[in-house]
Amino acid sequence: GRMQWITSDVYGGKTCAANELETLLMEMEEFFQGSVSLEIYNIVLDAYANCANSRSEIRYAERAEELLERIESDACSVYHVLRAWAWQQGNRDVSQCAYKANDYLQLLEENPPEPVILAKAYDVVLEAYSKAIGGATSADTIFSLRTRIDIPIPMDDHTNIILAWTKDERDGSAAKATEYIEKLSEMYLTGEITEDPEHIAFAAVISAWRRANKPEKAEKVLWLMEKKVRPKAKSLKPTVFTYNNVCFAYVADSETITTKSFDAISNIVTYMENNCKEQPLIKPDSYTYNALITACTLSGNLRSIEQIEILLDRMEAMLQGGNVTNKNFNVVMNAYAKSKDPEAASKVLGLLKRMKESNFVKPDTITYTTVIECLTKSANADFAAETALKLLAELDKIYQTTRKEDMMPNARTFAMTILALTKASRKDKVQLARRLLDQQIKVYESNRQAPALRPTVHPYNYIINCAANSEHDRIETFKLAAKTYQDLRDHPDLKPDSYTYCFWFKTCNRLLPQDGKIHEKFIKLAFKQCCKEGVVSSQVLNQIRRSNLTYEQLGELLECEPRSVKSITVDQLALPWTRNV
Repeated sequence: GRMQWITSDVYGGKTCAANELETLLMEMEEFFQGSVSLEIYNIVLDAYANCANSRSEIRYAERAEELLERIESDACSVYHVLRAWAWQQGNRDVSQCAYKANDYLQLLEENPPEPVILAKAYDVVLEAYSKAIGGATSADTIFSLRTRIDIPIPMDDHTNIILAWTKDERDGSAAKATEYIEKLSEMYLTGEITEDPEHIAFAAVISAWRRANKPEKAEKVLWLMEKKVRPKAKSLKPTVFTYNNVCFAYVADSETITTKSFDAISNIVTYMENNCKEQPLIKPDSYTYNALITACTLSGNLRSIEQIEILLDRMEAMLQGGNVTNKNFNVVMNAYAKSKDPEAASKVLGLLKRMKESNFVKPDTITYTTVIECLTKSANADFAAETALKLLAELDKIYQTTRKEDMMPNARTFAMTILALTKASRKDKVQLARRLLDQQIKVYESNRQAPALRPTVHPYNYIINCAANSEHDRIETFKLAAKTYQDLRDHPDLKPDSYTYCFWFKTCNRLLPQDGKIHEKFIKLAFKQCCKEGVVSSQVLNQIRRSNLTYEQLGELLECEPRSVKSITVDQLALPWTRNV
């Protein structure tokens, strides 16, 4: 067979039957001066075939072919070489091994051997095509020819023709595989076939429909297997992975998730929960519930986001905590962060506390960052700012103690904390926001420029907006905003966007004296830069109108008549000014 064993340095320290018989054959040919029987040659060819596989460094199919070319062969000889090429075909491999095996099949067909050998040859080549990419059409031909031989078709052949079509990347391949699985199921249920269908055949068709983004089709195959075939096929044992595959198909594209998607996944999960006592292999796991929670979050028809928390409770009860992951909690928290629930902040803080007290999961960077994001939307700005700062400090302390990467504050963590300071009333919020950005840059540079900490334009924008919302020490606040604005302009990898200029004009309007030349100078200079960058937006235009410039000055700046200053829209401005909005 294919068993290998340790030997000397010959063959890289390992050997097998093919290697040993090859050596013996060479000795026999020398001793008997080439007079070796065909039976002996066929034994060696058989060994080549048995040892051939896609992972071996030694290409036994090529050796078998070389031996065949120098002997007076028979049908058995050709069959062994055919098998060697077939077994050497790797799964989803672009090699031509399956097609080489088919060449030898055609050679056999020219002088047909006894039906048993020919039937086995078809079986072997069909299996090779089931692994090859683009081999479905050829597999179809082989399967059709195999049905003409008056020898029962083994279940492996039915499985292999299905696998061949599920691996084919052309349109309609999943539908073709479904035709075969439905026909197989019908033949089995009517007693035409007695051997139990294999789970891998159903699972492969489900995967094919998932890749085709057709979840309803995948679900139909699931219920065909579960509710029609499985009750009779005692050896057919579906697994949680197969069920999850259908669930994942429904949430693969966030743009297409609807209430119908959620209902479908919910029905599947409920079935799993109700039947996992009888079928332990389909017991839902954390991935199952994660798909359900994702569908619930994105379906768009939730009357209350608390439904998601109910699902989380349901998951913990089913899994008894053991397979619950951070991701399950983070998905729920993210749903709150994206919602308009006024109590979102307090609810995610409750979930954070629940995670900290859990024996199975602990919060990570994503958890803390999501909680802070929820806080930025809180009506209680001062509470949000103080809590965000505490959470960032807490996360950083954990990271400094453990040095675990999943606990390292990232760029978004810092950005959301700075954003939380924007509406707070504390006097030093701008200075504190700037220190946080400087801390992020320092950590980024000291961590070999870790991608997760790479600064973005967002914290710079938030600091400038924070300054615009500050009523304390206007001169110093403006200086800090100006420094941040200039740092962004000078940054080698970042550049201001429309929000940068909007917040900068807002800062100038609120912090600079409206009756001085300085205000006018800053507004005009920044607007020219904004036009040059092509990021003049409607928000920028509104802030320009709120400046102390006269209608004549604004008309000159906007290149329009003074009387049109109030009514002009972004679409009426010069196209280069708005090209990047």
